Amino acid sequence: MNEKNVFVFLGRFQPFHNGHLKAIRYLTKKFNCPCIISLIFAEKKKNVNPFTIELLKNELNEIKINESKIVKDFIICSVGFIPDIIKKIQDDGYNVVGVGCGEDRIDGYKMQIDNMLNGKYNVKVDSNFKILKTKRYNSATEIRDAIKNDDKNIFNKLMPNYTYHLYNKFKEQLCNI
Repeated sequence: MNEKNVFVFLGRFQPFHNGHLKAIRYLTKKFNCPCIISLIFAEKKKNVNPFTIELLKNELNEIKINESKIVKDFIICSVGFIPDIIKKIQDDGYNVVGVGCGEDRIDGYKMQIDNMLNGKYNVKVDSNFKILKTKRYNSATEIRDAIKNDDKNIFNKLMPNYTYHLYNKFKEQLCNI
């Protein structure tokens, strides 16, 4: 396996949860390399981003540290335009072999990737580049509801154990919307 090969897994991650980890584990086996998480975060969209970029960075740092075999790194982008995300990762010295996503995102992402592969954008990938889908596991809405209802048991069930300590920060920010 080439140490520089990665796939991209993108989303808003409000917050990142065990379902995301399960999807990444599955995709890591399929791509035979780790991923770089691309956090899509538009500062001005409070209604879709209840948590601050600082809190999400803290959480993704925890993911990167604790899941280093499957998560190489993370980047932050203001929009989910896949060719730009791939270019940014390539500029960091990685070979992007594909994009992984939940089955609910495949149609929207596939169109961008098909256009990229057909030369519409100035991004070069190798001929084996692919997009792979995974089942959707859990939902960030479930976690936000658990936080709103002050249900730490559900939160702990759906979140990686090394992120439990972030519960109060998530709660504080969610209550301030």
